[in-house]
Amino acid sequence: MALVKIITGENDSGKTTTAEKIIAECRASGQRAAGFISEAEYIEGKKDAYFIRDITTGRRVAAVSAVNPGNSGWRKYDFSRFWFSDQAFAFSAEIIKGIISDCKSGAGPDLVIVDELGPLELAGQGHFYPVYGLLRNFDNTVCLVIRETVVEEILDKLFVDIKKTEFIRPSS
Repeated sequence: MALVKIITGENDSGKTTTAEKIIAECRASGQRAAGFISEAEYIEGKKDAYFIRDITTGRRVAAVSAVNPGNSGWRKYDFSRFWFSDQAFAFSAEIIKGIISDCKSGAGPDLVIVDELGPLELAGQGHFYPVYGLLRNFDNTVCLVIRETVVEEILDKLFVDIKKTEFIRPSS
């Protein structure tokens, strides 16, 4: 089972920036990092969209949009003002599936970053099931970025022992 670290904080507190620093430190020490980062895009100072970026390949897929993209495969949930892309969740699931496959062949990374888990995963959707599988099939460090408002509930849902988990808070 994976060693779990949690990056948590309020919205816009620097969680993703902290994850990027951890990736850089991992690589600087000669270790391999994999997983995905959620990158926000802003219009007139307001978050307008998110992209999921594969840490290994750099490939980006549109994940969340403030406006209805007008094509199929996008969903709106009651808890958010954003629209969510089914394709992006399939993309992140494929990243995790590849990591698990690499581990089985002895070529897995030292660190996996999953950015970010929130209300959708709490409802058993989004990244939830791929992350659940990752935690059971990966023996190195998994660093989960989780919104502070749902961190305990998500860890409970994932069956992660909060007492054995290291918490990382973004520095101001």
